[in-house]
Amino acid sequence: HNTRNNHNHQKPHVCQTRRSKVFVSKHNHSLQLSARDILDYCDAQGVETEGSRTTPSHVILRTCPFCDKPTHGKADNQHKCYLQIGGGAYFCHRCGNGGSWYDFKATLGGFHVTG
Repeated sequence: HNTRNNHNHQKPHVCQTRRSKVFVSKHNHSLQLSARDILDYCDAQGVETEGSRTTPSHVILRTCPFCDKPTHGKADNQHKCYLQIGGGAYFCHRCGNGGSWYDFKATLGGFHVTG
């Protein structure tokens, strides 16, 4: 006879908070952003695009617009911010900032450019 299952266990209190961000999958390619779309948006927001690199899957900014630490012109401190072509998800391998294309735009403060 098992008495463990007869006890009335209440679930622990779960703290629920409202999120201000809308969840958008980082794997969303439905935006169909081209490298040019990403670079044009960055230019319009005053993000430095000079020296950026483009691969078949990403635009790689020379300097991350969100990094607090200066690069001091060192090559190993540059080209760490990746933006995904197609969906716009971004991640900086230097400061750890990342998210969806919508997060990127919200952090920069500009939603007026389509895509």
